[in-house]
Formats: sequence, C-alpha cells, structure tokens
Amino acid sequence: MAWKSRDNSMQQQQQRQRQPGEFTGIVNAPTESDWATIDWVSSQHEANERRTAMYHRSHGSSITAHTRNALTQNEGFLAAFVTGLVLGILGVFCDACSHWVSAFRLGICANFFWLGRNLCCVEQEECTGYYTWGEFFLGRGDRVAPFADFCFYVLISTFAAMIASFFCKVYAPYAAGGGINEVKT
Repeated sequence: MAWKSRDNSMQQQQQRQRQPGEFTGIVNAPTESDWATIDWVSSQHEANERRTAMYHRSHGSSITAHTRNALTQNEGFLAAFVTGLVLGILGVFCDACSHWVSAFRLGICANFFWLGRNLCCVEQEECTGYYTWGEFFLGRGDRVAPFADFCFYVLISTFAAMIASFFCKVYAPYAAGGGINEVKT
C-alpha cells in the first residue's frame, strides 16, 4: 500500500505543469511557455488593411496626407535604420568599456585614468605617467609590487566578472549560458 501512494504522488508531480521561469532543480532555465509566437498571417492582413485605408485617405488629399502616407510606407526602413544606428553606438560603447576594464586591471595612467598604458605613453620608451597597481600603492622599485600587481589583477578581474554575471542574471536571463564561443576564442 505504501508503494502505491508513493507511485501516485510521483505521477501527480510529473503531471503537474511547470510555471513560467520555475526552478527546475538544476538551472533556473526558461520553459516553453515563456516564449511567445507571432501570428504572421493576421499581422500581414492587418498591415494590408491599414495600408489600403491610408491610401484611400491620402488619394487626392493634401500634402500632409501624402507625407504621412510616405512615412507610413517607409516606417519599416526607418525602424531598421534607427535600430541599426542605436545598436552600432551601443556596440562601440560596450567594446570601449571592455577594453577599458581590460586595461584597468593592469594599472592606471596618473593624469588620464581612462587611458591604458599604450595610450598613456604613446611614443615614450620609459613611461613615468603610468603606474601598475603595485607601483601606485607601494611606490616604484618596491620588491613586493609584482605580488600586489597580481593581487589587484585577480581582484579587479573577479569584481568585473561578478558585475557582468549580475547584469546577465538581472537584465538578460535568457542569455545565461550564451557566449561560450566568445569565451573560447
């Protein structure tokens, strides 16, 4: 009798459907019900009806109606153009930030903290304006400076990884686990 009740409870657990975003036991992975689909047929039908109505309204009308009709006809192109422009700007910003964090792990330019070593001392063989973290805190020529450099490198790298994982978890939970190829290369 005891085995029957255990069997029934397992069947009930298996039959129960998971809620969207429910913890699965291994990873808080999205479920199928989290994804939405687009009804392309009805969407295209609505777009055709709207286009026909706009054409009938603007046919033989004022210049503003023709302008509105032209903007409506080109709204897909405009949306793609603006989206591409914004994503390009964001991509350049993200690339610049990642290069800055990568350079910041090694040290700091005394006069311009946002510059890495290669830009702090462009044409100088011996750079006096750039300090590694050990030199910055302990002074130049200190014997413990390389160990301090290593400690700061690990500390800043760990902190940057924690911030990146937090942003991924909060703002892009479906992207978790993505980017494996980027890490390998």
